[in-house]
Amino acid sequence: VATRAVNKMLAEAPAIFAADKDAPLYIAKTTVIDRYLPEGSYAAGKTAKEILVNSGMFNIVDDESKAAFVLKSSLNNVNTPEIPVLVYRMELYDINGDLAGSWQDSLRQVQNDDGSWW
Repeated sequence: VATRAVNKMLAEAPAIFAADKDAPLYIAKTTVIDRYLPEGSYAAGKTAKEILVNSGMFNIVDDESKAAFVLKSSLNNVNTPEIPVLVYRMELYDINGDLAGSWQDSLRQVQNDDGSWW
């Protein structure tokens, strides 16, 4: 689910960063909202960061105070624990704390015998 949200961001980011392609970007740790998420939920934030780093599109910094943009993300379950619907949301804020862009996607578990995720 994080991969799909990041792909949406990558499609729109060039327009946001057009004025300064080398603007420093800080990627904050993903906030897990629902404590009853399936095991491995930490992987969403890790995957998103890896994709952004490997894209080569951003000047990623490790110090938030040196960033012109801050990317915050969250992972939540918007349904029941038995039938989870995971939502990964990313919000990009500029140096003034104004929202510059947001992206999200959801993933639900198929209700069949193999417990697949879609």
